[in-house]
Amino acid sequence: MRIFRRPGSWEPPPPGLIKVNFDGACFEGGEEGGAGIIAHDSAGQTLAWCSIRIEKPVKLLLIEAIAVREAAHLVAQKSWPNVIIEGDCEILIKKLQSAKPDSSGIGPLISDCFSLLGPVSSSFTFVRRTGNFAAHSLAKHATSFVEGLSSPPNYIHEIRLADFGPVL
Repeated sequence: MRIFRRPGSWEPPPPGLIKVNFDGACFEGGEEGGAGIIAHDSAGQTLAWCSIRIEKPVKLLLIEAIAVREAAHLVAQKSWPNVIIEGDCEILIKKLQSAKPDSSGIGPLISDCFSLLGPVSSSFTFVRRTGNFAAHSLAKHATSFVEGLSSPPNYIHEIRLADFGPVL
């Protein structure tokens, strides 16, 4: 059996790791935004997901920082020992990868991430939007706080099918 993936699509984590993708999105008009978080195992199975509406966001970087903090909260809540946290905001990922304290407006959210992750073996990686489309879609569809511990919405299944392509 061979699986054909489209270029730039989401990749599952190596065995023994959980991959948690996050994204933030501004809604039309800029008065609200959304955060999307989705976790998968090495087989590509969805382990958990959530979609959060954010009111009165200041800017997209703040929404992205809220999304990654919620991703760290999910990891802590689930007690996953080994995770890759992946997002498409390169500026934020670089801040998370840096060992330096961050004195910007999102510094407290970055500190929260590290506090929440505590003893968890974690890494932060940048991925292009095409590899983060499920989290982006959850962020764009946020209507309130919705958490799913089972099957994600149908549009996520369609994205995963496009990511993995036909199985031959």
